[in-house]
Amino acid sequence: MRDGNGPNGLGDAWEKLRWARRHYDTLAPALREFEETKPYSISVKADAEAGRYEFHVHDLSPPDPDWALILGDCIHNARAALDCLMAQLYGIASGTDAKEIDWLQFPITSKPEHFLGAKGVSKARKAIRFGGFLGRIEELQPYNASNPSVWGAQGHTGVWGRDFDDEAVLSTLPGVLKQLSDLDNIGKHRVVHPLWAGVEFFQGLSPDPPPWPATFVQHPSEMNGGPIENDEWIGAWNFVTPLPESWMPTGRDLKRCLPLQVSLDVDFIVKSVLAVVPLFLCAVGEVLRLFEPVLLHEEAPLAASSVRWPPEQFS
Repeated sequence: MRDGNGPNGLGDAWEKLRWARRHYDTLAPALREFEETKPYSISVKADAEAGRYEFHVHDLSPPDPDWALILGDCIHNARAALDCLMAQLYGIASGTDAKEIDWLQFPITSKPEHFLGAKGVSKARKAIRFGGFLGRIEELQPYNASNPSVWGAQGHTGVWGRDFDDEAVLSTLPGVLKQLSDLDNIGKHRVVHPLWAGVEFFQGLSPDPPPWPATFVQHPSEMNGGPIENDEWIGAWNFVTPLPESWMPTGRDLKRCLPLQVSLDVDFIVKSVLAVVPLFLCAVGEVLRLFEPVLLHEEAPLAASSVRWPPEQFS
């Protein structure tokens, strides 16, 4: 029986993930305080005749530039934990010391035809025992995210319970792995910066409780969910006309109902750092957990359907 911490154990992979979590735990309180203090102002332009209230943001305080570097280290260590796992599994299958393996990477691909051609996979397949591990790894690929033969009849349930494509990606563990991998690849060539982004979509359109009078009947409204700069339009509320009474939202109402969030300057990340990065860390932890029986007891990996997803704090 292995202790999981030797040259072919899971110790290195868990250590990489532990270090990624430490980076996030260092950063999260500062990010949370920054968002909660709402260091910006929001102006409103009301057109009572049209029943329309338009909002612009001003005096945005920029995120700390050091946060980008901490986030980069966090993302890279989380991705590297999967590469450590891949090397350690190959070491088990081939009898090779994992310290001697530098050509293998945990594959994360969107198309089946790219899987076997991923870095080192074709070479690793030559180790007969590795085939059993490779089958489980393939089940975790993004192209299998909705495969009922992998995840069961119900498949993955949405983290936020919505049907938007951008959030649907984050509702599956394979989808989260893909975004982690894509972000890490970008981070190898440039610094991925945190920036202000638009409000949470549903919160901005239908705040709870709404600040407007009970006599107002809301029409479909509009929100800017992308990156936000100073003096930029961030949304509008529309109401049935004629308006039954005169009303203007207070500054406090606006900041409660139209909160901005610190996101990342990549077009496939639509959630705040505080929402997305914990998903990355949870996803990697679940992948490592699937393979613990291999390293600890020389047993088969757990079934992909045993993945605990969505994480409890997001369900």
